[in-house]
Amino acid sequence: MIYGAVGNILGSQHKTLQALAGTVRPGGYILLDDAYLVEGNEGAPLFQGDYSTLSEWKSAISEAGLKLAAIHAPEEENPNHAQDFIKIKRRAEELSRVYPAKRELFARYVRNQQNEYADLESSLVGVVFLLNKADKQ
Repeated sequence: MIYGAVGNILGSQHKTLQALAGTVRPGGYILLDDAYLVEGNEGAPLFQGDYSTLSEWKSAISEAGLKLAAIHAPEEENPNHAQDFIKIKRRAEELSRVYPAKRELFARYVRNQQNEYADLESSLVGVVFLLNKADKQ
């Protein structure tokens, strides 16, 4: 199963991890793309919702009956998202011309991406977790 950074669409972090655990067989894997809050930034204001620290993620993963098999975070501490954002904005403008009734939807997506990049550059670390559901005992 692959779950890509869709926030709290399945509920709290704990509910999300439990729901994901229920979708794979024992011994199966979940690839989870998300972010964690850098330790010491717990009070930092964020544009894009609430995030857990890495230690909180690890606790929640364990409580959901999952094992953290691997973790990958970008090697550069503050990646520059400027080029990605330019491409996102350009594509949103193209789509707005083709689908004028959806203009606000595309504009909201661009604002959300801009806010997410600001959070990633200040307080968050983008990360991919490889989770493993324990074999039946």
